[in-house]
Amino acid sequence: MMPSEQGQGVLAVALIRLQERGQFTVPVRVREAVGMRSGDQLLVRALGPGRFEVIAVPRRPLTEFFKGPKANVPDLARLRTDMGADLAGEYLAGRTPTSREVAAAREP
Repeated sequence: MMPSEQGQGVLAVALIRLQERGQFTVPVRVREAVGMRSGDQLLVRALGPGRFEVIAVPRRPLTEFFKGPKANVPDLARLRTDMGADLAGEYLAGRTPTSREVAAAREP
């Protein structure tokens, strides 16, 4: 559904050209109309032949995604330690790591 079909109206329109490597520039008036800034992430979804939509992903701290009554906020220090151990295990795959290597992987 187009924005005008949703009752919101069209904020800005621009005709742009797709570059050789699949890149395009979002014109200033469009960026300003939707509140985009340099460094924002964009979500691109294919909708069908010749159609896609681009959605500016809101900037939010990671902790905001874990808020709420049923939220289970992970212990980030423990998560980093576990990830380090997992990465060390992948690096050392094919051989048994020494106890020193395992201890080093668990250090924050």
